[in-house]
Amino acid sequence: METTTTMIDVSNTETPRAHENIEEIVVAVEEQIGCSNDEDTENSEGIEENANRIMEYFDKNTLEEGECEEFVIQSLDFLDSVNIRTILELYFENDDDKYKFYKFALRIHESRYRTVLYDDVLHCSDELNCAELKKMLKLIIERFETLRYCKMRNEFSTNKYIMLCDGKYLNPAKVNECCVCHDKTICVTNCRHFICIQCASHIDNRLCPLCRACIHF
Repeated sequence: METTTTMIDVSNTETPRAHENIEEIVVAVEEQIGCSNDEDTENSEGIEENANRIMEYFDKNTLEEGECEEFVIQSLDFLDSVNIRTILELYFENDDDKYKFYKFALRIHESRYRTVLYDDVLHCSDELNCAELKKMLKLIIERFETLRYCKMRNEFSTNKYIMLCDGKYLNPAKVNECCVCHDKTICVTNCRHFICIQCASHIDNRLCPLCRACIHF
């Protein structure tokens, strides 16, 4: 499957962050978490405006069968104390030439180590238009309000039961204390030391706090 990556921005950031080999499309949709009614109106107007701009991109760049377009949402780069990279994936598929459809998926990974922390299909549609894009941008912002990082499972989750079970159903051999915050986690490095992604994402030199080896997951 061929994949291309495009950068969009759902915040009021004026200067986009630089990423190598990524075509930049700065889409200034306001990210509003817990906003007022006036801000809700402004946010809706921004989403509509930039859904139109994304459609203009697709007018010039046709998404062919079997291709995937990745939209890196710049402003959604931090969630629950984790530095992240948020990607809206758009696939064009067909089912035995009988039913062709577009699939919208949300993928979140830790920005430094690329560990995938959330991956979910948001919606499938037989059309690609402004209405569908507006729905997806709004849904992503709403999803961010409910996602929380679970150290025991090393993933973002909206499932309160998973967050509360505290690893009750996990293999005890795979659980240990994070060497930084001492909370329980299943996240282990290449040097076999346990460190949760929340702590690892803030280690600028990428060296293990215990043995000083370069951290990889």
